Amino acid sequence: MLKVIVMTINNISSLQYKKMRRREKLENQSGLKLVLAYAFEELKLHRLEANIQPNNAPSIRLVKANRFRKEGYSERYLNINGEWRDFERWAITYEDWE
Repeated sequence: MLKVIVMTINNISSLQYKKMRRREKLENQSGLKLVLAYAFEELKLHRLEANIQPNNAPSIRLVKANRFRKEGYSERYLNINGEWRDFERWAITYEDWE
């Protein structure tokens, strides 16, 4: 289940969701499609971003399946449990989604 749209500034938002068990994979896929529709149709956002750790294959597959594109790599992006972690930056715009 997708958790929350974290932040919206200048029609750009970030997504955050919690780690799911394997049986909830279909819910993640359906949930992201609903979030995208709501973000672009109802909220009139132009862009959504997802920052994902490179070794998180399920999340990368999820965003790829929903037409996000990889835009970059952020070294030492987020401190998790006292350790700086690298992240890939993925994004989708309204034009890519429609």
